Amino acid sequence: MGRGPVLYAFRNYMMRNLQLPIQPLTSQQAPYNVVFSKFSSQSGKRRTGFEKQLKAVEKEFSSNEINATARVMQHMSLHDQVKMASEAAVWVTSCGGGAVTATFLPRGSSVIIYYDPKGSIVRNRARNTPARLDWDLFNHMSYLRVHWLPTTTMNTPEGLKVLTQLIRSELHVIEHQ
Repeated sequence: MGRGPVLYAFRNYMMRNLQLPIQPLTSQQAPYNVVFSKFSSQSGKRRTGFEKQLKAVEKEFSSNEINATARVMQHMSLHDQVKMASEAAVWVTSCGGGAVTATFLPRGSSVIIYYDPKGSIVRNRARNTPARLDWDLFNHMSYLRVHWLPTTTMNTPEGLKVLTQLIRSELHVIEHQ
């Protein structure tokens, strides 16, 4: 209980320590930043460059609506990662260690996390259950809208359509909050 405000306070504390402004998403206007965090996980199906997803988003949206970009966070400084996240409206990532950069998204933004529905490992044994490594953390970040999508359909036409429709829906919510 009470984790959402604590996580948001931690986010803001870290932003101040990095000397970055704490700006609400409502101060941003279109085109909105949509960031794909490439290779945020080093494990199997969660290791992705989001090439098909980025192409689908670029095809679906005009440059007046969004600025879509894909970055490898581990190649950026901590300051630059946090700055990029704090200016994003939508963050797309795979669950795993690199997804934590989404902590720095502004209040009211969205994070879309791809997870492996059969990738769970317990005591070095495959369990064929969902690998939701960041499930508890992100679902308690009450300042974000968190969406979970399975890696098994992420490259299918249906999966790409779900992603673009979800982003469109999230941008609609952002524009009207």
